[in-house]
Amino acid sequence: MDTDLIIRAQHGDKGAYALIATEIADRFLAVARRILRDLDLAEDATQQALLAIWQDLPQLRDPARFDAWSYRLLVRACYGEGGRYGAGHPTFESCLRTSRVRSTT
Repeated sequence: MDTDLIIRAQHGDKGAYALIATEIADRFLAVARRILRDLDLAEDATQQALLAIWQDLPQLRDPARFDAWSYRLLVRACYGEGGRYGAGHPTFESCLRTSRVRSTT
């Protein structure tokens, strides 16, 4: 991610943030869909994560760490969305276990 773009967004540049959000939205949706296994929940989690990024971006101390930081916000949003709908939806840990089992067989 372009560090200058992140710094501009940190200072309230909505255009810079729009470029960031456009660049990461599809990747976020793909990750959220893998975690939640539900497109509607994944879309909600992606939207929540993008909102959290905009709100919390001024507190990001190291713009070079944006990718790791933003994915952490996405995972939190997935936990929030999955937790709302009870045990019928998988957790992040169960998705990891499933992917590990598949990769070892």
